[in-house]
Amino acid sequence: MDDAIDLTEVSLERLTQDYPPLGSTEPDVVIFGHSLGGLLALSWQSALEPNQKRLEPLQIFTVEPAPSTELGIPGPIILLLKLFSVPFATEPLEIKDTGGKLTLPVTILHGADDEIVPPKEWIKRPFFGKQANYDYIASTTKQLYFSLSDPNNSELEAFHNQAVTNTGYFSPDLFEQFGSVKNGANAYNFIIIWPWLLGVVDKNILPQDLASELPPEIVKVSLTLSKKNNATKLVLSVLLGLAGLAAIGYWAWSSGVI
Repeated sequence: MDDAIDLTEVSLERLTQDYPPLGSTEPDVVIFGHSLGGLLALSWQSALEPNQKRLEPLQIFTVEPAPSTELGIPGPIILLLKLFSVPFATEPLEIKDTGGKLTLPVTILHGADDEIVPPKEWIKRPFFGKQANYDYIASTTKQLYFSLSDPNNSELEAFHNQAVTNTGYFSPDLFEQFGSVKNGANAYNFIIIWPWLLGVVDKNILPQDLASELPPEIVKVSLTLSKKNNATKLVLSVLLGLAGLAAIGYWAWSSGVI
């Protein structure tokens, strides 16, 4: 987080050296981030020092942001990292800690079929949590959009890599996990994401007004996440649970415990 801010400040200094007229005006800053970069973008305001006011953005726009740096990492690995005092694990970055200082306009675009950072991570309250991750964002000018896959158009896939311009460097096995278009940009990259980003940068369009910038005959974006049929998963979970209980019962009986 500190590196991201410091590098931005250094870049601005270099720009004013190369183009002196820029030094006489305050920059208009818009922060954009994808995946873990989206979490950094959403945590940007909380990390700024009082003397870094010129880096305070007009708006923040993120795609598939992770609500925590621990998301997607198996629990045993997190415990191992903490055992070795790895800062990534001992001091995780989490929206529940940084969202309270996010008071600027913020837009989140999340693919409904994202399996790397499931969209429900933003709207579903954890079992032991006080509220959903999206509700930790203090801004009163915020909007969460869900892009929807088009079953009739393979280029409109609302997966984790909507914002990525090329996933050809992924191996086939890894690509199966990340989804999106194998070579070339996902269509949502240039139909939604960059037009919205340009709208924010050039016109300062507010989050709730971005949907009106889309061609409705091509793009499907929703303000709500439809529930998927998880009946098969539920049946499998119940069967596995019963099998586990049966195995434990058999072990206890054969061992003379019961």
